[in-house]
Amino acid sequence: MEKRYRWKKEDVSSLHFPVYFNKENNEIIIDDEITNVTNKGDYIKIIPYQTKVVLGRWTWAKQTMREKKRIFDG
Repeated sequence: MEKRYRWKKEDVSSLHFPVYFNKENNEIIIDDEITNVTNKGDYIKIIPYQTKVVLGRWTWAKQTMREKKRIFDG
């Protein structure tokens, strides 16, 4: 039996959200955290795609990303 991977946005819509990256200080901001940032223009918005035309999803949920981010932030 073939295993089906569910990587599209519509497969698990709660795992589709933007992540923002600041290349000057390597800071990562997850989804709605960007509303608290004053220098929004310094961040690159990253959206998960499965292909160039098909929206994808992240492997981790927002909360898991935030927890893992703390590990890297030190």
